[in-house]
Amino acid sequence: MDGDEQAGRDEQSRLTRSFVDQARAAGPWRAGSQLVVTMLIATIVAGGCIGYGFFTRPSRHQVHRTSALALTGTSPAPAGYSALAGPGCSQSPSAGFRVYGWFGSGLTGFDTVRSGGWASQGCDGGYIAMPMSGSRTTDDPQNYGLWTFRTGESGKCQVSVYVPKAASIVQAGGDPAYYQVFDATSASGPPAGSFAVSQVGRRGRWVSAGSFPVSSGFLTVKADSRGQDWAGNTKTYAHIALDVVRLACDG
Repeated sequence: MDGDEQAGRDEQSRLTRSFVDQARAAGPWRAGSQLVVTMLIATIVAGGCIGYGFFTRPSRHQVHRTSALALTGTSPAPAGYSALAGPGCSQSPSAGFRVYGWFGSGLTGFDTVRSGGWASQGCDGGYIAMPMSGSRTTDDPQNYGLWTFRTGESGKCQVSVYVPKAASIVQAGGDPAYYQVFDATSASGPPAGSFAVSQVGRRGRWVSAGSFPVSSGFLTVKADSRGQDWAGNTKTYAHIALDVVRLACDG
């Protein structure tokens, strides 16, 4: 019991004793009447003390419940988006892959490789080998791979790329392979960032490409076709591997 509650009870006792003393001095009839009045006043005083304690000085337990409601009443932070996409993976409404400029022409064109890629989490291990432009600085604008993710939220997203366990540079020869990241549903507008991955030195591994901002609810990763597929006067037929890209957002 705190000081305010004790003071209220002391005041109640003082008033009660005062009315009782007056009733005794007034005689039997008036004593009975004043006793009834005394009981009513004592009840009102007690109620006032209780009301004061309830409305103006909530207990610690009530304060704790109020704090908990204030915290749980706010919108919870998003759980975070996580998905992967690639040529050998199951398509979903929130993640997908497409290749552009496809043409098949033996060693000089696109090729579908049936194994060596990421073979887990709904992906079958297949990937695509994309022909290089022949230049280390210039892309073939018709040829590229596109991974699109519908995050549904803003924040930062960690991008990771899987490099297939290829037999040679004919399947995975990006040295490096160049990528652009777009805060959009397509590879349009200025990129949010870019990165490069040495496929020759990272075969059979996941490579972290860093975090990129997302404000549109979408993130698109584009693999460019720039690369040198020759050495001296000899054609190497080096290709860029297009396999799985994984996205993990913090929301």
